[in-house]
Amino acid sequence: MAYELPELLDEPRNLLAPSLIGFLKIRDKGEIVDYPNSLGSGTFVRLPGDIYGVLTAAHVLDGLPEDTPIGVMIFTRLEAGRQLKIEVDRRQKVFAPGWTGEGLPDLGFLRLDDFRVRDLKALGCVFYDLEKDRSLAAAVHEPDIVWRPFVVGIVAESKAESRWESGHAKTVYTALFGSCEIRRSYDHDGCELVAVEVQFEGPAGPPSSYGGISGGALWAIAEFQTNRKPHQRVFLGVAYYEERNEAGMLEIICHTLSDVVKVLLPKVQAHFGIRAG
Repeated sequence: MAYELPELLDEPRNLLAPSLIGFLKIRDKGEIVDYPNSLGSGTFVRLPGDIYGVLTAAHVLDGLPEDTPIGVMIFTRLEAGRQLKIEVDRRQKVFAPGWTGEGLPDLGFLRLDDFRVRDLKALGCVFYDLEKDRSLAAAVHEPDIVWRPFVVGIVAESKAESRWESGHAKTVYTALFGSCEIRRSYDHDGCELVAVEVQFEGPAGPPSSYGGISGGALWAIAEFQTNRKPHQRVFLGVAYYEERNEAGMLEIICHTLSDVVKVLLPKVQAHFGIRAG
């Protein structure tokens, strides 16, 4: 039975969803995304040098087929859960220096062609601009702001079939926009990491596994306590692994923004011939 996700606040979900992409392994049948299996998640971003693409985990990028179309899911207000097909060019894949197929750093970037970026923007997808100083320290801080972390990605075990009136069955996945707590921050193998635990309220508990979340984003949402200003979002990192803590609770381990900027970004700029700013 597919895992059922809890109801979450509407505004944070609408703010984060347009930048989420889910990768799917499919059978190529013309325009139909058929029999999709989750390959992981990612975040639409714009990097310095006007480079558009998907920020994800290296092991997710490594697993994307290059000889056949893959399916993707997007989650805009008008196209929630829409499935599309794209081609993956190995020359557009960039892995963090030191990635050997396992271990750290587990970060990667998939550049998207200009025409694909235009199409995705037209569908409502939002490419988060990482050229600006997007650190939490540089964000607006006011006395009435509370920063609330969220982890975002596709839960593989939420896979379910949705049958149309025509009788055709469509396989769908649910995205997790999970309010979470940062349990610890630490350094490991030269990387700055954080461990987060998703908070579940009511009868819904966590899934048995967060498989599919890998490559998804860790965000912070600014919630104003005394007025109704628009929410703000700040990118905190990339999810890549899960493990159980001493209490037996699942934690999601994430690379921080610092790893993206210091480790992955220089490799991306060098790969595409962009001078570092």
